[in-house]
Amino acid sequence: MHIVSWNVAGLSTTLQRIDADYGASSLAKLQQQSGAKPARCHAFAYYLQRHAIDILCIQEHKIPYKQLSSRSEPMGCSSLPGYESFWSCCTDKNSKGMNGVVTYAKVGTSVSANSTPFGDEELDSQGRCVQTDHGSFIIFNVYVPQGGSCGINFKLKFLYKLRAIMNECRQKLNKPVILVGDLNIAHQSIDVFWKYRQISIDRVLLDARVRADQESSPTDSSHPSVPRWRLDVAKHWSDITAALETKRVRSFALKQS
Repeated sequence: MHIVSWNVAGLSTTLQRIDADYGASSLAKLQQQSGAKPARCHAFAYYLQRHAIDILCIQEHKIPYKQLSSRSEPMGCSSLPGYESFWSCCTDKNSKGMNGVVTYAKVGTSVSANSTPFGDEELDSQGRCVQTDHGSFIIFNVYVPQGGSCGINFKLKFLYKLRAIMNECRQKLNKPVILVGDLNIAHQSIDVFWKYRQISIDRVLLDARVRADQESSPTDSSHPSVPRWRLDVAKHWSDITAALETKRVRSFALKQS
């Protein structure tokens, strides 16, 4: 079974791009089939079938519940030919309809679905989790809150509750659980957005100067802990800048063929 997880950061624009790239070819494919009637989202359906996707878990669809309930969602994406869709929309007034997760599954591959698995209004109203039962296994499609924008306490509440529900499914239903989605968790420093891993050379040099001043002062015994690599960078910074400014010019002649 082919399961795909995709944070689209806006399903509407994603569908527009898929329609631009696959619309013409998919429409021609459908018209070749006997009795096939093109649907509004035929390009999206063709896209999933072309890549043999059985279950697609999308995060940050950003489609308000009102659009789904009035059937005015972009390109009719709730009614995908050959697929069932299970939605969790953000109904929290303070979030302005952001977030949202949706799981698309081929017809006949799903037993049940739950868009409010937490049983907690604060968590469920965020539209961050949809639980689907596929008979032999259960999928949790999640968009975990960010610690910065939502607050670390809310993020931890979400994660602890999610872990408890997943363990309950394993123990009571005796089924394997698959967790997919945008976890917003940095396992290692390399997983953090590169701008947050930038090093301020000015700060490195300042720390080294403060450490040197305190070591030279007989009345100050409080020496801050400065990593050795920072002290080494400050010590050799003039050599580093000189090396960076060095230019080697090499002349060569091109042979004409």
